[in-house]
Amino acid sequence: MPTGIEFVPWTNAYILLDDGGRAHVVDPGVDGERALDRLLDALDTIGAAGLDGIVVTHVHPDHVGLAARLRAATGAPLLLGAAETSTTEPEWRDGAGRAAALETWGVPVDDRADLAAVAPADEHGRAPTADTALRDGDLLPIPGRVVRVLETPGHTPGHVCLHDVDRRRVLTGDHVLPRINPGVGLGGGFRTNPLAAYLDGLERIGALDDHEALPGHEHRFRGIGTRCAELRDHHLRRLAEVAAVLAAEPDASVWSIASRITWSAGRGGLRGFHLLSALAQTSMHADLARSERLATLLACRSGGAPPGDR
Repeated sequence: MPTGIEFVPWTNAYILLDDGGRAHVVDPGVDGERALDRLLDALDTIGAAGLDGIVVTHVHPDHVGLAARLRAATGAPLLLGAAETSTTEPEWRDGAGRAAALETWGVPVDDRADLAAVAPADEHGRAPTADTALRDGDLLPIPGRVVRVLETPGHTPGHVCLHDVDRRRVLTGDHVLPRINPGVGLGGGFRTNPLAAYLDGLERIGALDDHEALPGHEHRFRGIGTRCAELRDHHLRRLAEVAAVLAAEPDASVWSIASRITWSAGRGGLRGFHLLSALAQTSMHADLARSERLATLLACRSGGAPPGDR
C-alpha cells in the first residue's frame, strides 16, 4: 500500500486467509478512497469470501489509517494492541510538548527556533477505537490458523508482532525491518523507557531465528535472529558512547551529549526533524545509561562500529 512518505514509500499489508477462504487483513495502510479500492480489489483478486478481521500492529497512520474506512465498508472488527492509545505520535512532535522537550534537553535558545518550526506530524486524525484489544499470548480468531500475539513495545507503547506458528513466520510490523533501523519511542503514552522495552522485544523476536520475517516495510527476509542482533548492537554501541560522556560529565544535557557521539551523517548533518529525532533518541539512551541496567546491557555488546541511523 503506497504511503506518500519518501523514505518508506510502501506499507506491506498482509492478507491471511482462514480455512473457509475468508480474509483477515494485517496493517491495511494509509487512509483514502483510492487505498480502500486498492485493498478491496486485492481481496477480489485472490477470491476472498469476505473480510472477517482487521489487525493492526501499531497505530501509526501508514498502518492503521485505512482501518476505520475499511471497517465501515465491510463490517469487519478492528483488533490492535491493548497498550496502544489514540495518540499516534510522541509528545515532542507537537507544539507545546516540543517546547517543553527542547528546554528539558538543554537546547540553546538560539537553536530552538529552527527546531520549533519543524512541521508537526500529519496524523490523519486520531487512531480509531479497537473492537478487540490484543494482549500477549492471545490467538487471533482465524479459523484453521494459529497466529499468536507477541507484545513488542518500543516503536510505540502497544506495538505487537504476530507469530504464524504453523507456517513459521513472524509479521514484525515496524519492530524489525530488514535494512532500516526502526525508530524508537514514536508514540505517546509510554510508561517506561521505550528503548529498554525495544531491546527486550528484539531479544524475544530474535529467538525465532528459524522463521521468515514479514515486515511492515521493505521486503520479507530470513535471518531474523541476526537482524535483531544487529539492531540491538546498534543501540548498545550508542548506549556505550552516551555512558562514556556521562562518566566524564554526569550532568551533561541531552544537547551536549548528542554533540559528542557518533552519527552516520555527522552531527552537522542533522537538521530539522532528523535532529529532533536524534535528540529524543539521545534522551532515551541517557536515561538508560543512568539506570541500574547499564552494566548488564553493555556486557551483551558484540563490538564494532555503529551502523547508519534511520
